[in-house]
Amino acid sequence: MKHLTTALILALSLTAANAEYDIWKPDTQPYHEPQNAERYDERQYRQNDQHFEQHHQRYISHQKAAEIALKAFENKYRTQGFVEDIDFEHKFSGDYYEVEIEDRRGRDYEVRLDAQTGKVIWVRRDY
Repeated sequence: MKHLTTALILALSLTAANAEYDIWKPDTQPYHEPQNAERYDERQYRQNDQHFEQHHQRYISHQKAAEIALKAFENKYRTQGFVEDIDFEHKFSGDYYEVEIEDRRGRDYEVRLDAQTGKVIWVRRDY
């Protein structure tokens, strides 16, 4: 009886797991239209780049932002890393750089800097 109960519970849990997968399949039933989302993100990046080009004298350079971010990362985590990507963000709350850094073990981190002053806002692990 004990083995029958265990087998029944296992069968029901597998059926429930498969039923959950059948209800929502990311490839066939997306929650949003991916093409619209991509166009929106692309437009936002173009607007950020255009703003930076028009007002670049207000901000530190991408190179300077990378140097500051890498130094802040290495001071906090006591390990070496390299810069993977730098994004300039123009938001209502303020302009900033978001710098992605990878350490020697392949772990990803993010550093956010004020784009005008170069002040480090935060350094954190990106999971």
